[in-house]
Amino acid sequence: MFRCPALNPYQYVQEGCTDSERILCCLIDRLHPAANAAGHELTEEERVWFLDSFGWEMTPGNKMNFLLYDGELLYVHTNYADSLYVSRLANGAMFATTPLGRHRWTPVVFTTLCAYKAGQLAYTGTNHGNEYIDNEADTYFLFLDYAAL
Repeated sequence: MFRCPALNPYQYVQEGCTDSERILCCLIDRLHPAANAAGHELTEEERVWFLDSFGWEMTPGNKMNFLLYDGELLYVHTNYADSLYVSRLANGAMFATTPLGRHRWTPVVFTTLCAYKAGQLAYTGTNHGNEYIDNEADTYFLFLDYAAL
């Protein structure tokens, strides 16, 4: 269902059958050469730039919500309206797909990669503007994927 040709090679080598797994495989395959090309482990700023660029490529016509932690930074992204929220706390932040409890929840920054360090927003990527909007064709293909399980 994912409309990104870069993910096609992973469709037949992945263990499961989700787009998420294909995205992660592609991300890892690209991350290692990027570090080798830099000649060092990527810095925080380089990793944010790398993931920001990756998002620009993956999101046109595709839904891509994620929370990804690399041991230092928590990367947060959504391009699907009203599907990811943040509640800022004195010592950090909580994320949820639906506002929970009595906390004050706000939508996560839309169509923009954000990176949190020690619970605080540390980096904000560039707004790619690629909002995903549900459509009948995608729903049909999603149904076919799950029907095969």
